Amino acid sequence: MEYFEFILDGERLHIGMGKYMYTSVEGLNDGTITRQSNQYANMDGVEYTESLYEPRLVTINGYIRGSNDEEILKLRQKMLNILNGKKQGNLVYHTGSHEYFSPAMPDLPVFGERVQNILPFALYFN
Repeated sequence: MEYFEFILDGERLHIGMGKYMYTSVEGLNDGTITRQSNQYANMDGVEYTESLYEPRLVTINGYIRGSNDEEILKLRQKMLNILNGKKQGNLVYHTGSHEYFSPAMPDLPVFGERVQNILPFALYFN
């Protein structure tokens, strides 16, 4: 089962199981690497001394599924409390037998128009 988890100060937000479902993800396979290199006189080639990943934006689109107005508001508030945009946490991507994680800084969630018991959202992680 594939799902995402954002962990911040012991709080966990599971996206892809339960009440928070995702429909699409962008930016997981994007990214570039910056390498610092040294080139010396009378030597062939280049020596790489440091490699760093460039920051990238991961976007998760999905929806909150609740049974009534009160539940949707509570789930929305929980998401806003964890993804408050003020602190860096860890974004974990679970794919069955593997998991990948990275420190991530979330932006505030963007919510769409509610349709019956579904509230769409877009999450942005740097």
